[in-house]
Amino acid sequence: MFEGFERNISELFNLTRAESRLAALLVSGYNLKDAAAHLGIGFGTARNYLIRIFRKTGTNQQGALIAVLKTIQPLCSAHTVRPGAGGHGRR
Repeated sequence: MFEGFERNISELFNLTRAESRLAALLVSGYNLKDAAAHLGIGFGTARNYLIRIFRKTGTNQQGALIAVLKTIQPLCSAHTVRPGAGGHGRR
């Protein structure tokens, strides 16, 4: 699920792959510390990614970022359905 979502938010907000992976984990409910551990990066690195994500998305708080991303998540899912797949394409 996150691969398509990550790709779409990366394109929409000009996020790097690392930034989009972190953003996707935050949307799925991870806190920053756990997301950093899951990605195998340090907490400081995750904070730096988060600051860049804030700048690129026009947000300045984690709650606002998650709200923005959750708002566009259904659009991203709908966008990844292949034409002609009858609504049952891979996501």
